[in-house]
Amino acid sequence: MPHWTHINLAEIENISDLQVALDLGAVSAVSILEMCQGRGLEFRAHPLGFISCAIFIEGHRKARLHIWPFWEGVSQGEGVAIHDHVFDFTSWVLSGEVINKLLYVDEGGRAHSVYDASYLGESSILIKRNENINIIEGGSFRFSAGERYSMCAGQLHETKAVGAGITVTVLITNDVSSQSPLVIGPLSGSERYEYCRKVISSEELAEIISCL
Repeated sequence: MPHWTHINLAEIENISDLQVALDLGAVSAVSILEMCQGRGLEFRAHPLGFISCAIFIEGHRKARLHIWPFWEGVSQGEGVAIHDHVFDFTSWVLSGEVINKLLYVDEGGRAHSVYDASYLGESSILIKRNENINIIEGGSFRFSAGERYSMCAGQLHETKAVGAGITVTVLITNDVSSQSPLVIGPLSGSERYEYCRKVISSEELAEIISCL
């Protein structure tokens, strides 16, 4: 289990300070949730199956809070969770556990559909391309509270929370690519997925905090 060193999160005003606190093990799941609530930040359901809150946005760098709640299965569609990013990132696990599965493009792999992602108002929309991609599975890695992991832009992966409780992570990203991210799905996947990134209420957040 992580050892929490006392730092007043109310005094953290930028990504660099937050990263120092995370590296020191001075940020708990409850403290970062309460900090975000106290600052009136918005929490929204994310199509990849978690709740997201933008803590800081500093040009090409961003810090986000991710929460996988056990009480709601939020996701855009079964089988369309494989994706890459236009940013490098490091993720700190504050509570619970995640499994991060790596995948690679390989001509000898299994054929999958490719989706283009777009946004309309509060909705995320995936439209299937008229092309396929072959991918193979790489390793799967489990990370628990107190651990962190990093990934480079363009690496296909799928991250899932495991266990019965709530998983909370903080992600610090650095944009490095102007290309559109890939979303991968099965050949049998729908032609279109639409997902509303609904705002999470204060009552729902209170329920999450009470379970940590």
